Amino acid sequence: MSWLPNDFSAPSSIALPGTTHHLRPIHPDDTELDMVAVMGSRDRLWSLYGDAWGWPTADMTAKQDRADLQRHADEMAANESFNFALFDENESALLGCVYIDPPKFDGTDAEISWWVIDVLVDSDAEFALNHFIPRWIAAAWPFTAPNYTRATNDIRRAFDRAPALYDEIRPDYPGSLFDTLFARLPDKPSVIEVGPGTGQATRELLSRDARITAVELGPDLAQHLRDKFAPDRLNVITGDFETVGADRLPLDSFDAVVSATAYHWIDQDVRCTRPAELLKHGGLLAIIDLIQVESADDLGYFDQVQPIYERFGRASSTKAPTIDEAKPYMADELEESALFDSPTVHQVRWDQTYSTDEYRKLLLTYSGTQTLPEPDRSQMLDELTAVIDDHYDGVVTRPLLATITIGARR
Repeated sequence: MSWLPNDFSAPSSIALPGTTHHLRPIHPDDTELDMVAVMGSRDRLWSLYGDAWGWPTADMTAKQDRADLQRHADEMAANESFNFALFDENESALLGCVYIDPPKFDGTDAEISWWVIDVLVDSDAEFALNHFIPRWIAAAWPFTAPNYTRATNDIRRAFDRAPALYDEIRPDYPGSLFDTLFARLPDKPSVIEVGPGTGQATRELLSRDARITAVELGPDLAQHLRDKFAPDRLNVITGDFETVGADRLPLDSFDAVVSATAYHWIDQDVRCTRPAELLKHGGLLAIIDLIQVESADDLGYFDQVQPIYERFGRASSTKAPTIDEAKPYMADELEESALFDSPTVHQVRWDQTYSTDEYRKLLLTYSGTQTLPEPDRSQMLDELTAVIDDHYDGVVTRPLLATITIGARR
């Protein structure tokens, strides 16, 4: 097929770093192990793939599964699509699958998704797989713009499910943060924006005459961004900031790398090294955060609803800091990095007040809400918003501290 070079040969066996597991192309003889893996995780797999593929059905038989695996084998032989199964060391258990398919979206050249069996969700093995797959695709496959689809276990991709709602309800950022940044930039700076979402920060950057290359993981969010802004000063790349190639993000070429409430999703191992590769000498890494702080301005709402979050497995593991305690995570990382000068931090209070309906919409844009399966998702939202109506007259305030952390590349 045209999506792969004629002489391309797919890898045959790949060790999963940090584990005793490995990947290899699936085969019809794997049916018995595949049935155990798939049907043992069937409900979650249906939530991931059911709408798109109608798979796996509740009554799938071994005969049907074997035919499906034969189809996969035939497609791999023809370089039409690929299914790599994850096995334990002795291939006594099938632990998951990785799918590599032709592109569905403009601006992409492959669809990549993967899953692990239920007992490995949130395990070291799943973390290793999530970490490895984009790097393996970048190193061993001829793709320049792969799309890692929303069906993966990577929670970052949950944001792509509701671009219109995200655009409607997510807050903007204080203009003073951008004033602080642009006071240190040249005129018409070249800027990489990481994780722009639907453009809350993009708007501010464009208004100050920046030339932006936006790197957005979600194809729907990326398309929303293209539709929203004129293309003369904005180039939107659909991809993973950590792995986009130098043909699209040339090294040593940018005045700033900017990210607003998205950079915590970048692997900590590359949060300093990756932008240092891309920035000119003296270029700026600028990270904007909205930190929810402990404040009487919320009238006790967030303390009151913690038991609800706990019951649905969505409670925060840390208590909101006071304003004096609040510190952006990148301040320490930049301070410890030999690649950047000591950072500066500018901050401003940025409280946001919502009606009950508005707050429900806001909650629906959070990854923790999007990844909660129904009916639990709706039940949790019902309970959280009922507290606003019953005890806070239909209004809730999020006490927020908006910060921008800036470090200059040495």
